Amino acid sequence: MPQNPADPEWAYVRLQYEHRADKVTGKETIHIKTPSGRGENGESVSGDVFGVVEQKVADYLGPMLGKGLIRLDAKIKKGGGNLPILPLQMLVYTPKGNITVVGNYLSQSNLILSDPAPPCDMHRFTHYHYFNPHHGLVDSLNRPIMATNSLNLASRDHSRWSTPNSSGKSVEVQRSQVDELFKTLKDGDELAETEPTSEVATKLYPHQKKALTFLLERERETKGTDGFLSLWQKRYNPINHRTTWYHMVTQNELFEAPVEAKGAILADDMGLGKTITCVSLIAATLPSSLAFAESPLDNVLPPPPRQDGPNAAQFAGSVWGMPDVSEPSPPTSQKAKAKAERQMERAEADYARSCRIKAKSRATLIICPLSTVSNWEDQFREHWKGEVAVIGGSGGVCGLISQQTTPPSLSQASSSSQMSMFVEEKLKAEDEKPKRIREGKSLRVYIYHGNARRPDPSFLADFDAVITTYATLASEFSKQSRSLLTADEEEDDGGESDQGGVDYDDNGNQVLRLPKSKKGALKRKKAMLSTANNPAELPSALQSIHWFRVVLDEAHSIKETGTVASRACCDLMADRRLCLTGTPVQNKLDDVFALIKFLRLDPFDDKNIWTEFIGSPVKFGQPLGVARLQTIMKSITLRRTKETKTSDGKRILALPPRRDELRYLKFDEQEQEIYNRFFSESQAEFNDLTKKNEVMKNYVGILQKILRLRQICDHFELVDGKEPGQDSAVPSYDEIVAAIAKDGFNATRAAAIFAILRESATTQCVECGGDLCVSNELNADGVDAEGAPPSNKRGRRGKASSSRGPTRASSPNSPRPVVTRCQHLFCIQCYRNSICPGWPNVAADVRRSCSACQTGLSPSDSYEVKPDMVLEGSAKKKPAKREKRQKGGSLDNFHPSTKIKALLGDLIQFSRMNEHSVNYDPEIQVITDNGMSDNGVVKTVVFSQWTTMLDKIEDALEAAGIRYDRLDGTMKRDDRTRAMDTLKHDPGCEVLLVSLKAGGVGLNLTAAQRVYLMDPYWNPAVENQAVDRIHRLGQTRPVTTVKFIIENSIEARLLEVQKKKTELANMTLGQNTSKADIALRRMEELSQLFNGS
Repeated sequence: MPQNPADPEWAYVRLQYEHRADKVTGKETIHIKTPSGRGENGESVSGDVFGVVEQKVADYLGPMLGKGLIRLDAKIKKGGGNLPILPLQMLVYTPKGNITVVGNYLSQSNLILSDPAPPCDMHRFTHYHYFNPHHGLVDSLNRPIMATNSLNLASRDHSRWSTPNSSGKSVEVQRSQVDELFKTLKDGDELAETEPTSEVATKLYPHQKKALTFLLERERETKGTDGFLSLWQKRYNPINHRTTWYHMVTQNELFEAPVEAKGAILADDMGLGKTITCVSLIAATLPSSLAFAESPLDNVLPPPPRQDGPNAAQFAGSVWGMPDVSEPSPPTSQKAKAKAERQMERAEADYARSCRIKAKSRATLIICPLSTVSNWEDQFREHWKGEVAVIGGSGGVCGLISQQTTPPSLSQASSSSQMSMFVEEKLKAEDEKPKRIREGKSLRVYIYHGNARRPDPSFLADFDAVITTYATLASEFSKQSRSLLTADEEEDDGGESDQGGVDYDDNGNQVLRLPKSKKGALKRKKAMLSTANNPAELPSALQSIHWFRVVLDEAHSIKETGTVASRACCDLMADRRLCLTGTPVQNKLDDVFALIKFLRLDPFDDKNIWTEFIGSPVKFGQPLGVARLQTIMKSITLRRTKETKTSDGKRILALPPRRDELRYLKFDEQEQEIYNRFFSESQAEFNDLTKKNEVMKNYVGILQKILRLRQICDHFELVDGKEPGQDSAVPSYDEIVAAIAKDGFNATRAAAIFAILRESATTQCVECGGDLCVSNELNADGVDAEGAPPSNKRGRRGKASSSRGPTRASSPNSPRPVVTRCQHLFCIQCYRNSICPGWPNVAADVRRSCSACQTGLSPSDSYEVKPDMVLEGSAKKKPAKREKRQKGGSLDNFHPSTKIKALLGDLIQFSRMNEHSVNYDPEIQVITDNGMSDNGVVKTVVFSQWTTMLDKIEDALEAAGIRYDRLDGTMKRDDRTRAMDTLKHDPGCEVLLVSLKAGGVGLNLTAAQRVYLMDPYWNPAVENQAVDRIHRLGQTRPVTTVKFIIENSIEARLLEVQKKKTELANMTLGQNTSKADIALRRMEELSQLFNGS
């Protein structure tokens, strides 16, 4: 081999890349060959292969070599004897424009570039541009080479060496940016207090009066001491005596007063009274709403027609007799043409939207999750002084428990008699109680939801408030859009050429018929959707009204701008807009763009301008981007937390004290034996995978084993039938992996992988960190997204319901998870952005690398998991329906776990003090200073993340004679309302069982005083959110929370991991964290769970 002139111990070698698709593992191979030479007769002789590059390095470098993105020069250190491993040094060459991309890819793959050092021949590089994107990551021994310029490039431009490393932000860093943004949001302490109008019956807290001031200023109803809150600064030039308006972010200057958006984001913490503030705002703006409704419809001029050919301006002065024209010449550059096209499309969409309007309304349209509809009804009735007429939905009086329903406890006969007695006593007490005198202006509220809703714009326009759900809005908007596309399809059927459209298969699923010209079809589709007065359109009633105000409750639901619900919200016509959310930004700063787009905060509601001024700078770690966003958010956002204090040092909301207890318990002998067996097997497998460096390749399997251990801590019967080799409704991870290796990856196996992740409560996108667990919220009312009743009939679904799938998949409560063959989980937006643009509509031979593990992926190696996907064999192995235990029945098969025994030990004590309980003991004295009501009734909420655990607790409560009710994500809206009303009004109902995720949104459980968390959740914020449903505005008694933890178990170690993660996040605030660091941290966490270190 030829010698290296710089060091005789090193020799140059050639590298040859080979891809073997037929291999299960190690598909990428980089062969090491001796350099080519000449034979005796001068012929070329190919070098011999004598080794391969280390497999984990080849896995990352191989695809780049195959695509020609990089070129490698390599040399190997000579060694004596038959050494199995030899040192290899490689120099990476790539086009200058690829340096950042290649550097990021290598660092994510944990391959760090060092600066050239001996035995490298420095003189070879004097004619090359040199830059090391990993310069700050190499050790201190190599840094002097750059500092002393040992590459003899003194005559070259050094400025290009200092190009910043524009690596993307990790999930942790993005959340750190979110925290930093929250700290700078306006808390409104300097705002004046505005008293509510006479229509509001409830006295507001000072912080709510300040919020009312802020919202009135943002809606231009009142002017503050410093003028209106605005991003525009008014300036006066004394020289030319002209007034201009200067934008603080874009630095644009106008000579006329800008028309600003009337909108705001009220981002107060949960439980501070955002709803009552909104009710007060509606009352304060009643005169303005009436004036708005009486004004004529806006007359919007149509946009100028598109100029497909040359216009007159192009020939001015060139043709005899052609008069000079003042119209500007068309743009010539591609960028200018694209900008003009966007402006034209926006103008056409605005015109089509305005032509859709049939009436102006004084109403405030409130869009909210299904679970909060009843809360809005209650809030209007409670806080409005005059009569409140609620029409549609459930309507009527919702303060009493329906006599047609009974709580699921004890025997049916016993429950019915007790409930009847309770209702009679309640009605009698209501009759004896002095009635609230309703005086002042009445309020008309319509619940636009359910199959009986009335889609009449003129009817809806005659209310003061209209309440609807995100699902209903998205469903009608989806129908409206499809009506145009369907008409387009029918028109094509009558023509001679096939220009594309939408077909339906035998199952009613949409099938896209590709056009001959994609570009022409895309233009025609946009034209159809933005055509005004199109007779084929079936406009939604909600989209046909110019509302006085639109309010988004839980506004973060629309953070993904591509969803149907987000587009439907942004398409609504309104004079004023308001976002209510406790978390305006959840995972990344880009989440706020959807809210700004809804508010129509010009010019940042344009995605291109947002990206230019905020999105790109934030993505690449430039402080200017965060600073600009802070400026915008300070102008439009008001945020206070429970810890926010007034100028005199007092908290803005004085809640009763809350005591948190962490109670450690010990397994009994049987439980300990079962736990030890599972733990020993799982620990041995984890340690074996660690030695092989294959933990992350089997990450889902590890999560499943951790899940089983956590479930044993709750109740060992939760893992019955889930041991290796036993029959189970859900296949084990090992069975899924074996099936993938044998028969390949398919949609069913993708759904099985997702089921394991969902059961483990780890369904976060690996890129953005968003939760991808499909919610049952949309179906909780028993109707589908289209509003049609569900069908239990088997057979083909007609075309009328064909939109059910797409609408759910695009709704805010139904994310679109994508599972890869390498078992990583992405949201569909991140998958398209970071791996495969345009997926799944891409060529079959396209090959991309997984951004998490760099495994090569083809389009068929990833599947979107749909809500209705069924696991293999799950239909055959469906567990039998659980029957309720009857009072006095056999308890032979009832085995309470350690946690359930501890829970019953507490609950039975309070049940004996309750005179409405079968366990009542009159000799026990009632103590009223420990969160107990005067009549001795203590209400308790029990949370668990597993409904099977709630089933076990039900059995225990039945056996103990303690009455209860239940609330989980599968329940209909009326059942949810009944369960909460039962807890609030029925003194015999002592316990409410709640699934942790169902208890996180839209519930008011202030009737309870005690909270039990049966199992720790991965994310403590979910636990806090659930507890805040009890300890919030309206709570008048002290609250006690108890969290059960089995000592010396994986639960106890999980608490340590949570604590360490919180500390680490605080230490690394604002720092860049690579994916390699994240993977290393994840490994450390898993090691701590299994080995305690």
